[in-house]
Amino acid sequence: MPTTLTPAPAELQLAELAEANRPVQLPLLTRVCEMLAASPAVTHLLVRGSLASGTADRLSDVDFVVGVHDRDLPAFASALAAPAARRRRRGRARRAAWPTRRCGRRTRD
Repeated sequence: MPTTLTPAPAELQLAELAEANRPVQLPLLTRVCEMLAASPAVTHLLVRGSLASGTADRLSDVDFVVGVHDRDLPAFASALAAPAARRRRRGRARRAAWPTRRCGRRTRD
């Protein structure tokens, strides 16, 4: 005897979809805001786009604006760039230390 399935109420389906697509960026955004707000150079923090309007999903990008005093901008930019430069240097050092395979032959970068 075939069973008849009744569809779930629209509210339940919508809640499940909303939960499945909930922005995962919010915890990261909160942490970044806390770190930036601790800097005396920062004057404004502004979230824009779909996160600000409440229409973001898990694939949305983060539109984030940071206001900094003009006099503090060079030092602030250097402080932001320093970790990225260290990561790039470490990456080059790792690539140089590990042999790789190219065209079937073992070589060093």
